[in-house]
Amino acid sequence: MRAAATVLGLQESPSLHALLAAGPTLLFLTVPDSLVSTVAAEVASAWDSLPLAYEPIAVTHTSGVTPVSALDPCLHAGAITFGFHPLQTFAGHETGAAHFADATIAVAPGPRGGWELGRDLALALGAEPALLAEDARTLYHAAACMASNYLVALEHIAESMFVRAGLPADTALTAFLPLVRGAVDNLVAHGTIEALTGPLSRGDISTIEQHLAALREQMPDIETLYRALGLATLEIVRKRGQVPRDTLESLEVVLRDAGGPKGGAETAPPADSGPSSRLIESFSHPPDTGVSHE
Repeated sequence: MRAAATVLGLQESPSLHALLAAGPTLLFLTVPDSLVSTVAAEVASAWDSLPLAYEPIAVTHTSGVTPVSALDPCLHAGAITFGFHPLQTFAGHETGAAHFADATIAVAPGPRGGWELGRDLALALGAEPALLAEDARTLYHAAACMASNYLVALEHIAESMFVRAGLPADTALTAFLPLVRGAVDNLVAHGTIEALTGPLSRGDISTIEQHLAALREQMPDIETLYRALGLATLEIVRKRGQVPRDTLESLEVVLRDAGGPKGGAETAPPADSGPSSRLIESFSHPPDTGVSHE
């Protein structure tokens, strides 16, 4: 297949007839998720109305969560369809191309295949291709949001906490970014289990109690999030096996209910607990799936 690709996005409004008549071998639909199926239908309609018979092309979209079936109008018109999602963030077009290097690109084949084409294109971009099953797409995309989008949200919250603690608003982010980079470097070097540092990794109950007390007094809207993240972090601490079990139990009690009993005693959530309390409960007691959590 010739290396001729065309990107169809919202920044330009080309004539679909002229675009398809130019004979691209691969057409990218880089439009918002909600528009993928609509644009696919428009492409298929324009393709069918061409006066000459053109060699079938390949059509792909770059949405992480949209199924390949959104391209079915093109499939029915004779195209190979597949998903092509770079597991990377692109905040600006000026340096975006460089971000493909060493990134993973998830390729979800359609009914006529597309894996080989997507794989070869990913390799040509300097990326690492990964085969993505269609039924795993939504969980995959949720994981991507957790890893990237929610990391940004978490650092935004941390920034507000630093400012509340007295750091200048215009330099707070710069002040703690080296800490974030250090954590990412540790992830690269050691993985998610061994990279963990901080009071929970040491079993420091007193420090966690002080954190919760300060949040309750100064930033109560952050306390529930701190608890939920702390309970999730305890799962990492358990897997490391370096903190005694009774200390882990006490930390869990503190994070579930700072005013509750110490020493690992169980504290039931209030009967009228809201979504946040239920979230915390789910972190403390994962559903029994028959698989060990250790």
